[in-house]
Amino acid sequence: IYTNAAASTLYRVSQQYGDALAQYSIPLPNLRSIAFSRGDTLYAGTTAGRLYRISLATGDTTYIGTAPTIAYSALSFSPSTGMLWASVRPPLVNRDRIYTVNTTTGAATLVGGIGDNVITPSISFGPTGALYAIKGTSTQINTLLSVDTLTAVGTLIGSTGVQNLLAIAMRTDSLLTGVVDDGTRGVPTSFALHQNYPNPFNPTTQIAYDLPVAARVKLTIFDVVGREIATLVDEAQPPGYKSIQFGSNKFASGVYFYRLVAGTYVSTKKMSIVK
Repeated sequence: IYTNAAASTLYRVSQQYGDALAQYSIPLPNLRSIAFSRGDTLYAGTTAGRLYRISLATGDTTYIGTAPTIAYSALSFSPSTGMLWASVRPPLVNRDRIYTVNTTTGAATLVGGIGDNVITPSISFGPTGALYAIKGTSTQINTLLSVDTLTAVGTLIGSTGVQNLLAIAMRTDSLLTGVVDDGTRGVPTSFALHQNYPNPFNPTTQIAYDLPVAARVKLTIFDVVGREIATLVDEAQPPGYKSIQFGSNKFASGVYFYRLVAGTYVSTKKMSIVK
């Protein structure tokens, strides 16, 4: 999206060649951020807190609603819940706040603040529902943070080494297909991490675990020397019987370990990739 105080232009960018072609002129000023929901429904937010739905067939816009006092900076949909999330860019205070946005009414609900009162130019969800953010103004070195989806508190991952980064995006089609919650069996009585099946495997295996209560969950993969090579889950989850599919396409044959940390519960198991 390109925007100014008078109108906006929606561009389609070629993933093969990188060139941008103007698709539609949209008579709406100050469109700041766009995001696709599941499927091809495109949403856009303005620096005045207005939320729109844009038709890719015609370029027509549908006004959804306004979140008063909100100046949208970035939008991102959670692949786990389908909920729309937003960062904001007010002029002076509450610049680090993170919201969820109702795509039916346009109302914004405060999740919390990252903790630094600095504008968050962009946010992006990973394939497991973990939320990431970049921080920093045009004159500051940008940093990458993980954002707690329960409190919005940010945890520094590291410095990018460059300044004036405006947007981030994360692939959601790699490693796994997403966490599946089997609601037909009720709620387990204890924490458990199960042996992956099949094992050995190629190209995919299923990892299952049980949560008797809601917990912050992290499921990671390690190689034989203890290096963390993949994070499959890093988010707060409700209780239930969970499973996730893990793919071996990026990894060589050998022995690997997967570890579940859920609240105070920690368990590790071994698995093998055979190609």
